[in-house]
Amino acid sequence: MRLVEDLVRSEGYTLIRMLGLQTRLYYNDPAYYPVYAKCIELGVPVGLNVGFPGPQVPSKYQDPMSVDDVAAFFPELVIVLQHGGEPWIDTCVKLMVKWPTIHYMTSAIAPKHIPSAIIDYANTRGADRVMFASDYPLLTHERCMHEVRALPFRDADRFSKFVAGNAQALFFDVAGRARDA
Repeated sequence: MRLVEDLVRSEGYTLIRMLGLQTRLYYNDPAYYPVYAKCIELGVPVGLNVGFPGPQVPSKYQDPMSVDDVAAFFPELVIVLQHGGEPWIDTCVKLMVKWPTIHYMTSAIAPKHIPSAIIDYANTRGADRVMFASDYPLLTHERCMHEVRALPFRDADRFSKFVAGNAQALFFDVAGRARDA
């Protein structure tokens, strides 16, 4: 846990990422629990890659269903589901509906391929919980912004929250600095 504390306090990290494809552990494995507890202590979210990974490794470790156990055990832990969640998009949305501390980031998905269930959620009760990420350099900012502008957001406020507002609220203070931990 010293590494997590150093990354946050000394290096300014505002998110601690966990990759099931690297650890080959489900996110509800007790080995992760000290990291989750440290994230709560430091006031930083944890990012969990969910969905089928691109590399040819087992996908089962990134099934978002295990996140349900984590949210139940750590109700104050802020969780960001990252990297798409496919083919479990409905599960990702249900988890956000159930747990108020779960968010979704579109990293690793070209905006034109963001699942309609995610856009629908952002256009309704999930306006504050879904955020854009480009996965640069694989997806360039220019391409992503062109595609994002074509997404069917209900209004400019939801679009603004998706593109920047929700990430700013989660990771940065009003002056644009990383939140103090």
